[in-house]
Amino acid sequence: MSMTQPDVDERIAAMRSRIAEQLLHIQRLNVLGRGTSDACEVLDLMLSALAQMKKVKKTIRALERAS
Repeated sequence: MSMTQPDVDERIAAMRSRIAEQLLHIQRLNVLGRGTSDACEVLDLMLSALAQMKKVKKTIRALERAS
């Protein structure tokens, strides 16, 4: 699968939005006195995915500069 800079930027923006939603979900669970461990695990996965997308973005930039 080939990704361009705009593709990566779009995915990063979408991931940031989902992370914000997940944080709100965790806060609601916390206020209700419910367990947050599952929601926190999901958040950890989302943060890892965001970090990977940022690496992809850096790689694409480096490849564009080299060509």
